[in-house]
Amino acid sequence: MRVRVSSRDLTRYPHQDASLCNALFNMVYVASKKGTLKPAMVIVRDEQVDWYDVGPVFQNPRKTTRKLLAAVAAQDGVECAALLGVFNVDNVRRKQPAKSVLCYVEWPDNRWIMKWQHIRNGKVVGEPQFSSATDGFARPSGLGGWFSYARRTRLQLRMTHNAETSIH
Repeated sequence: MRVRVSSRDLTRYPHQDASLCNALFNMVYVASKKGTLKPAMVIVRDEQVDWYDVGPVFQNPRKTTRKLLAAVAAQDGVECAALLGVFNVDNVRRKQPAKSVLCYVEWPDNRWIMKWQHIRNGKVVGEPQFSSATDGFARPSGLGGWFSYARRTRLQLRMTHNAETSIH
């Protein structure tokens, strides 16, 4: 799994829940329009942001994927974790999941917020949808729960630096 680390710029990664979700959604929306969108898990810390390329993670069985995402999210010093990309999101009208550009953000206290916009025939359509735990919505099935899962199972992530891929 590849990771890109940068300093936290508060104009790009604000502290407020809704503002952070909107900022991350805008990044994923722009990438989807350019055709450069890859699934990512974004780990936001007080002064640092880590972008994990999690596309390969989703090639594993669902249980393994959940474990890997939880381990990444539950590292020390994490303010919140976000999953970005194109995923199937439940569509109430069709009663079946629909491909959507998605930003799902979760905090260690189990708060979450999500913004998504459906894709039809390869194009983003309609208006973005928004839901959150603080608005009384139940956590979407199959998304999140990373921090509580990591606490229950005592997951810890150990990472090593691969010197062969370093940029000097």
